[in-house]
Amino acid sequence: MKFLNIPKLKKIRQVLRHFEKNHKALRRLLIILITLWFFVVVGFLIWYMTDPYVLLPNSSEVYVNRVKNIEIIEEEKKTKPKPKKTLPNIEKFSGKPNFTKNVDKFDKFLKRAAEKYNLDCTYVKAYMMAESQGNPKAKSWVGAVGLMQLMPATAKAMGFSTKLTDPLTSIMAGAKYISHLETTCCHEKPRNAVCDPKEDVKYHIAAYNGGSRCNKPATFKACVGQTNWECEINDGYDETRHYVDKVKANYNYLKKNNWGC
Repeated sequence: MKFLNIPKLKKIRQVLRHFEKNHKALRRLLIILITLWFFVVVGFLIWYMTDPYVLLPNSSEVYVNRVKNIEIIEEEKKTKPKPKKTLPNIEKFSGKPNFTKNVDKFDKFLKRAAEKYNLDCTYVKAYMMAESQGNPKAKSWVGAVGLMQLMPATAKAMGFSTKLTDPLTSIMAGAKYISHLETTCCHEKPRNAVCDPKEDVKYHIAAYNGGSRCNKPATFKACVGQTNWECEINDGYDETRHYVDKVKANYNYLKKNNWGC
């Protein structure tokens, strides 16, 4: 057995033992490197798919132009006028307006509120004239305050808890409440079996005065298919019936005399 080089064999065995001790660590390192490489590749693919321009010639110019286009689109969204809401059957009424002289000193506030809540400015003014005839200090016996005669609790629910005698505050609160009623006027719903403001704006107007519960189905047998306030034998809603005609009459009177806003 002289042909065997014992020192060399010992050295080989030592190397093998060393490898056996460290192969687990090497395997872990290899797994970590493969995992990192995988995430790098996936990240690059996602980046390229969402923004392929970065690898194209003149990519910086293309990117700048794309950003400009996005800014233009966003600006157009802001400046593009919202479609005007219709007031179905606003011209159908039997009452009379409750004023004879125009009050235009609050028109700038009415315009601001109408624009903010996407309402017809003259429609909001018709409410204001019906409620207070343009008197910002008006106060009812039940506690309604200001130009739009909101109850403090209602104004608070709209986010306006103080200064209800301030013209701008009152108009903003009233306009927000009118907007709120567009989706809640039929007993806290946008419509029901007997109430649909898309067919007649009267239901919207009635809710401002009598609350959304006034648009519940009437319980009287003689008033099947009508709301509580439409049922004429329901004396509890006499004021609401007159109010609906008054607001409609005010709106048409303002339009006729070019007193709208």
